Amino acid sequence: MLLALMVALAGCGGGGGGATTATASAPSYGNVGMSVNFRASVPARIAAAAPQSLDPEVYLENETMYQGCGDLSEWLDEAQQTTTSSTEIPVYLFVTENAQSLNNDWVPGYDSIIPGPIASACTIAYRDTSTQRVTFRSGGDFSIKNVLAGENHLLEAQAYTGSSNGIYVAVVVPYVFEGYYTNDIVASPESTLAAAAILRYASDTDVTLDLVPDTAIDAINTEIDTLFPDGFQYGVPVTPVGATTSITFTDYSDFTSTVISGTMTWDEYVLIEADLATGTVIPAPTVPAPTVLGITPADGATNVDYDATAFRVTFDMPMDTTVTPSGFSLTIQNTSTGGTFTINDANAADYGVFAWENVTTQDDGLSFTLQPTSILGTTGLKYLQPGTTYNITSFTVPTNLLSADGAALDTSSITATTGSFTTAAGTPPPAVAPTVVSFSPTNGDPAVDPANTAFSIVFDMSMDSSIVNPTGFSLTIQNTGTGGTLIINSANASSYGAFTWSTTNTTDDTLTFTLFNSSILAGNGVTGLDNSTTYSITSWTAPTNLVSVGAVAASTAGIPMTGSFTTIP
Repeated sequence: MLLALMVALAGCGGGGGGATTATASAPSYGNVGMSVNFRASVPARIAAAAPQSLDPEVYLENETMYQGCGDLSEWLDEAQQTTTSSTEIPVYLFVTENAQSLNNDWVPGYDSIIPGPIASACTIAYRDTSTQRVTFRSGGDFSIKNVLAGENHLLEAQAYTGSSNGIYVAVVVPYVFEGYYTNDIVASPESTLAAAAILRYASDTDVTLDLVPDTAIDAINTEIDTLFPDGFQYGVPVTPVGATTSITFTDYSDFTSTVISGTMTWDEYVLIEADLATGTVIPAPTVPAPTVLGITPADGATNVDYDATAFRVTFDMPMDTTVTPSGFSLTIQNTSTGGTFTINDANAADYGVFAWENVTTQDDGLSFTLQPTSILGTTGLKYLQPGTTYNITSFTVPTNLLSADGAALDTSSITATTGSFTTAAGTPPPAVAPTVVSFSPTNGDPAVDPANTAFSIVFDMSMDSSIVNPTGFSLTIQNTGTGGTLIINSANASSYGAFTWSTTNTTDDTLTFTLFNSSILAGNGVTGLDNSTTYSITSWTAPTNLVSVGAVAASTAGIPMTGSFTTIP
């Protein structure tokens, strides 16, 4: 099962690119502004051998955890020999579940046991030799595999530049879902200050990190954006909004040790400015419901592909792609012939496939794509014709869909589900003639109701149900006891009964002629069938004007034999 770190980030801070031309006394590892970007990269997978309940110390011994490191102790030892002038910078990436600190720097009030990482990886980034800054803002993509599902994981990255252990950044990722890829998660100095404040909030409110509400994380992010609208870099002075003097952060630990406004540290200051003073708990947010942004083909669309046509619904947020769509219905009418067919839960698997598009991004889309016309035609199903205008007479979006956050679809947002479109010109697949595969009542049927008797013809493919008055039809029934016969044909069929179509979206489309009840027959001056009587069908002729949905005339070959049936008492 694929897994990913979602994009509800803590402390993006305006991109963190501020004050790059400023000068300052550089710390021992150089004048740096580190940012690690986790884009839609290699999918992370659950480490089955390391479930969340496993003791962290045991998990550290799991060889599947440290990806790309080899022997971790040897990797770290080699990484710490990197000089400040090296162009290749070793980067150590790790994710901690319910972290209590930044890189093991103590946060007062937390438990004495510091959780270990739940996933880790080693990689390489590159130093800009012209500026001697370790800047990853235009750098590569990084990924961590074996990340366990959960809330408010602390994602950390450390770039080694010698014995000082280099530069460190972190970001709190509110959601880690199964089934997704990483998507533009940025760890930077700004997000590290946010992480410090989030950890402080968890400690002050006596909750574990996974229980910090989204509203608190959003408020902290907003406050850091306000204080540092252009971001900041380690080792470069920056003046926070509202301050009269600049400050230079040289390490992440400055956030929990550097004092501002008397005796208050920076992480505490951010909480107070964000109205999250000690003990303040703001309620969890209402998860917004996804809405429908649009449906395609749009009303009036032209040149729509008639082969493997895609009907698509676009939503305004990432969706839960693990949900199997249900409650779906789509009815399409050929404006030339009036013939219709409906695709719904019962036959959707025969007609096409559902697929998600733009997964984990804004504007996720769910498409239902018809099978190629050659396949639909071979299996006897209806398909679209080239150069033809169709009406979408009804379109029901699957009713069970959820957002990635678990919110149900806002059905009130669904509008304009009907309309018309015209397919592109082209050549349809070779026509196949429909044939009759069965007739009822079957030969020897002992329990036929003489009232409303149904005579049915079943075809091997989808038929044009717009033809509701078949011609050339004939049915001769003989009473085996008296020898009397009853002949129903095109001339008198309307006096004896009515034709109806059923299952007109699938193979086995059925045309049924149902006799009227005795009172209607008597009113029409004709006689129907008696009870407890055996009848022989001495002959019958299928209607000659019936055609498939592809307008191919029905074949008379293979018409089932005639037979007899007995009516019930």
